[in-house]
Amino acid sequence: MRKILIFLLLLPSLLIAEVSYDEKLDYIYSIRLNDINKAKNLLVTLEAEYPRFSETQKARYLNLRAHSELIRGQYKNAMHYIKQVLKETDNINYRYRARSLRTVIFSKTGSYQKSFIEMYDLLDGLDKLDDVQLKQDILQNALVEHVQANILDKSQDLVRRNLAFSRKFKDNDGFCNAFYESSLVEKHLNNFEQSQFELDKALPYCEKAQSKLQLLAIKVQRALLEKEKGNLNESKKALEAIYPELVTFSWQLMLMDVQIEMADLYLQLNELAKVEPLVLAAYEFSQNNKDLRKLKKSSMVLARFYRLKDDFEKSNFYSQQYQSAAIELSNQLEKRRIGYYQAMNIRKQQQSIRKVVLQQ
Repeated sequence: MRKILIFLLLLPSLLIAEVSYDEKLDYIYSIRLNDINKAKNLLVTLEAEYPRFSETQKARYLNLRAHSELIRGQYKNAMHYIKQVLKETDNINYRYRARSLRTVIFSKTGSYQKSFIEMYDLLDGLDKLDDVQLKQDILQNALVEHVQANILDKSQDLVRRNLAFSRKFKDNDGFCNAFYESSLVEKHLNNFEQSQFELDKALPYCEKAQSKLQLLAIKVQRALLEKEKGNLNESKKALEAIYPELVTFSWQLMLMDVQIEMADLYLQLNELAKVEPLVLAAYEFSQNNKDLRKLKKSSMVLARFYRLKDDFEKSNFYSQQYQSAAIELSNQLEKRRIGYYQAMNIRKQQQSIRKVVLQQ
């Protein structure tokens, strides 16, 4: 009897603690894309409470940790947390979220076939989920990966699917992301005016969704479109205005892209004193993270910069780095596309086997 009384006395505090954890996790989820550093710090602070979490809270926390590491390019750490999610819970929503993050890591680390196989398995299972936001996130991840693989016909199909989903659920964030990715597709096709038009369509939805990450991305893409059109001074001014926001935001992948683009603009505009610090930092980041696209572009800028400074030894070194990265990047894109088509073939084979089994 005494144990029951003690439990009843403790029950309110236990319930308060559980609600408090859920509220904290809700808050971290809400800021995960808009305040990356704060989200990470809150997750680290909350780590000491992890043993007291319920199974659901543990899965949510681990997915947030995985996302926090992924957005910084810390793929090994992110995969560690994903494996923990899959070990901790049987809940399909949390498992699908972890697996969706895993498709991105597979892609970033060169396992393209694995990425596409898992991605399409997730897309096939969307109807099993009761988390609308998760469904949209999986669709958006799939769209991004197809754009990066330059599978543009399928990318356009996924844009339409994302837009249809967003209309159904009146999802501003979905519209924001779909129009933004559609802009990138048009840019790949050198349709710069249409790319600008898609960004203009994305903007009001991104503002309504209060998506700081996508609003920054739109500003960056607008500035880069000015560069593509030859308006170098306008592009430079726009990037210089955005740069402090990116530094504060700490989205390293985009920050390094912008540093390379700014260095390239300074080089073209003969503002040579500003070039080296920006592009060297981006080059080192690219080397450390094995980011071939950034390595290719930063090496090219450095080779041209040192040539203008009459430092031919360094210029030749970075020219060689550029050539190596260009060849490897071309091979990587081809591997990515091959991975996609291999995954589609495996998918067809699996569907045929299932059909035969059902007919027996």
